[in-house]
Amino acid sequence: MRSTLLLAALGLVVPAAHASLYDFSYTRLFDNATIAGQLEGTLLADQNTVVVSAIIGTPSLGGVSGSALPFLYSTDFTNFGTAGLAPTLSLNGGFMDFIACSVLNCGGPGDSFTFNAGNVSAATFGSNGAPFYGSDGFYGAFAEPFGAARWTMTASPVPEPATLSILLVGCVLLGCARLGTMRR
Repeated sequence: MRSTLLLAALGLVVPAAHASLYDFSYTRLFDNATIAGQLEGTLLADQNTVVVSAIIGTPSLGGVSGSALPFLYSTDFTNFGTAGLAPTLSLNGGFMDFIACSVLNCGGPGDSFTFNAGNVSAATFGSNGAPFYGSDGFYGAFAEPFGAARWTMTASPVPEPATLSILLVGCVLLGCARLGTMRR
C-alpha cells in the first residue's frame, strides 16, 4: 500500500516532457546555399505540423550567421488579415505558412525569409500558383519555387527534464523494494 501511494505521489510530481526545439534547413535552388537554424515550436497531433513560437539565435546562410529574426508571422495572416493564424511549418514541407523578419510587421528595410506551400498565400502569390520561398536582406532578395525535397526539419536532441526524475524514482523504488525484502 505504501509503495502504491509513493508511486502515485511521484507520478504527480514528475512532469511530462516533449521536445520543442527543431533544427531546420533549406537549400536554395538557384545557388545551392543553405539557410539553417533552430526554432522553438509545438508539434500538433498530426505529428507533422509545428506551430512556431521563436527562432533560436540567428539562422545562417551558407554557414555564416545572419540577422536575428524575432518577429514571426503567418503569411496568410500578413497578406490577408485572416485572424487566428499562427506561423506554421511542417516537418515534410507539405504545408508552410511562415515568415520571419528582423523588423516588426516585416515593414521597412530588414532581413526576412518566407516559406509557403499548401496555404492561401502560396496559391495566390506564388509563381503560377506554385509554392514559393523568398528572402530579403542578408538572406538575399529573391523568390523561387519552394521544393519540399530541399527542406529538412527534425526534432533537436533535447535533454528531457523528466528523464532524470524517472531514473531517480526507479532507484528509490528499487531501494524500497530491496529494503522490504531484507526486513522479511
